[in-house]
Amino acid sequence: LVIGIIALLTSFLTIINNFSALMAVVGLILGIIGMVMISRKRTGGKGITLAAIILNILAFVIVLASQAMYVSAIDEAFNGKPSSGASSTTSSASSAAASSTPAYSGRYAVSIDDAKLTSDYDGSPAIVVTYTWTNNSDKDNSFMAAISDQAFQNGVELEYTSVPGVDTSSQFTDLKPGATTTTQAAFKLNDTSDVTIECSEFISFNDAIIAEKTFSLA
Repeated sequence: LVIGIIALLTSFLTIINNFSALMAVVGLILGIIGMVMISRKRTGGKGITLAAIILNILAFVIVLASQAMYVSAIDEAFNGKPSSGASSTTSSASSAAASSTPAYSGRYAVSIDDAKLTSDYDGSPAIVVTYTWTNNSDKDNSFMAAISDQAFQNGVELEYTSVPGVDTSSQFTDLKPGATTTTQAAFKLNDTSDVTIECSEFISFNDAIIAEKTFSLA
């Protein structure tokens, strides 16, 4: 009964209610054992034991409900809601034709604007991708710290590379809240198959894609 009371009183407290759930499970097991012993020995205390079982079940249910509520609130705060006005534009450059999916604006809005075929410093085939991104958060941040951009060919992630004449240092430049800028990234190609670019938040509670575009190299 004491365990149930403590678990119930702390079941609303974030993080702490993880221990509340454990206490509720222990209290429930002890309550069931107590009820079995009372039934066998036909002794008193059945009402208190029943109350203990109910309290521990209630505490466990409240822990599950409150944690689901906290996760939902945090997820909404960090990722925002889809914005119908923010979308990735379709473009082509250097024989790279693109098909895209909408970009969603939460803390950050990203569009994948362009891709150009070139060669890196080693002479290997490469693709340079241009992004436009907006810092919708309330803190200064850089593209590198805010956005995780990845390139894939045939489902295999491509490596970053360096291309002559392409300055990727703008990825490290901080952006004030509400400001918008462009930046570039270069990836080493494995072959001539389609390249899919994906952007997501670097630190997030889920793996939601903010922007995605596929470029044809044919």
